[in-house]
Amino acid sequence: MGSYVRRVPFDARDVQIRQGSGLAEARRMRDAIAIALALLDELDELIPNEPDGAALREIADLFEEIFGFAKVGEQAARKALGGDQ
Repeated sequence: MGSYVRRVPFDARDVQIRQGSGLAEARRMRDAIAIALALLDELDELIPNEPDGAALREIADLFEEIFGFAKVGEQAARKALGGDQ
């Protein structure tokens, strides 16, 4: 007798693939946020009335990037739940 292969309906496989890709994307966003948070350590080196406006602009940009990563991560986590919950 041949080996038995469990056949998963196409829709179920599609859902599993979608959930897996959502989870992977959520993990990537978590990692991106962790990197951005590490870069924010520069904030501790700044002083009041910081003469280097570029450093403060970079800090502001990092916060904006974290916001974007968090939004994508939220959507990916919902995708991993199996829908747009």
